[in-house]
Amino acid sequence: MAKNSKLVLIAIAYSAFVVLGLFDGLLGVAWPGMRGTFALPVDALGVLLPLGTGGYILASALNGRLITRYGLAVLLFASAGLTAAGRGLQAAAPAWWLVLLAAPLAGLGIGLLDAGMNTFASARFRPRLLNWLHASFGIGTTLGALVMTGILTLGLTWRSGLGLIAGLNGVLLLAFILTRRRWQLEESVDPAAGVAYARNRETLRKPIVWASVLLFFLYTGLEIGLGHWAYTLLTESRGVAETTAGLWTTFYWGSFTVGRLLLGFIETNLVRLVRLALAGAALGILAIALNLGPGLTLFGLLLAGSAQAPVFPALIAETPGRVGRGHAPNAIGFQIGAAGLGVAILPGLAGWLGDGFGLEMIVWFLLGCAVLEFLLHEIVARRTRVAVAPSTAD
Repeated sequence: MAKNSKLVLIAIAYSAFVVLGLFDGLLGVAWPGMRGTFALPVDALGVLLPLGTGGYILASALNGRLITRYGLAVLLFASAGLTAAGRGLQAAAPAWWLVLLAAPLAGLGIGLLDAGMNTFASARFRPRLLNWLHASFGIGTTLGALVMTGILTLGLTWRSGLGLIAGLNGVLLLAFILTRRRWQLEESVDPAAGVAYARNRETLRKPIVWASVLLFFLYTGLEIGLGHWAYTLLTESRGVAETTAGLWTTFYWGSFTVGRLLLGFIETNLVRLVRLALAGAALGILAIALNLGPGLTLFGLLLAGSAQAPVFPALIAETPGRVGRGHAPNAIGFQIGAAGLGVAILPGLAGWLGDGFGLEMIVWFLLGCAVLEFLLHEIVARRTRVAVAPSTAD
């Protein structure tokens, strides 16, 4: 029974992350249609994303406190319900301001799910299962781009895509309710070892937490930024057919997902893995930026997607060891919040640069972010080695 119960939780957790990824993959393909419906400029995406991030960051930053007070199950109920309501309102909105108004509601739900499930997984799942959890997010983003391309091909609009996400979150809410007694963190805490959850301000006193927060900010802004703008760049700047551009965007998310699935079978040094991954992502984006032909551009998308695959789950898996188990729920919440802030700010900033200096500027901006991300990871890795060296020597 215990084994079956765990398998049920794993299945629901993976399904939740598939649903979580749908919007990120869908939005890049849906955005030109949304922009056309409401007669918006290309950089209006920079207004939508920050509004959705407000609730996301709030939920993530309070992750440890909310879990301690209400329990993980209640957070998961709220996450699915709020996301369903937010996406449903956006799908039915007759005016742009209503789409914007619903964005913080959906963002709050996404933040609760992302931070809460990552906390649960880092405590209760082995690293391999954690990697596959994030591969599920990649499956969602891949399906989102593919489904939205199919919806548009059938002559439907972006509203159908958002409505689908709202409905799936309703199903997810039901699954959480039916398994509510199983979403517990207590089994991960050993009272004999004196493990206790720290306060937020105590966690924020650790410099490594701040460095990790900035790393997550850059990583997700780059990952989602490239996914959001690839379709627009290909169709409006490089003359690629819409169907082809949609497939190439799907290939980007697909390579990302396949990379995570395969890496789940490999046991290796996480620091070295992330170092190679970030270097590969920078090379892939450089190949796109050079614009030397469709073949090199597609290669760049595939390389950038697959190279980024292990970064997020590897950094999450290392968090309890870097900051201590008592600080882990808070630190993970801060990291997830910073990830949401990166999604809101960096793609929007890229769009602003593209609107002012041409769409090709988007890729060069993302390349700069990739280089900065690589350098920051080297700093975090070195500080961690220095911090643990004395105890290791002892």
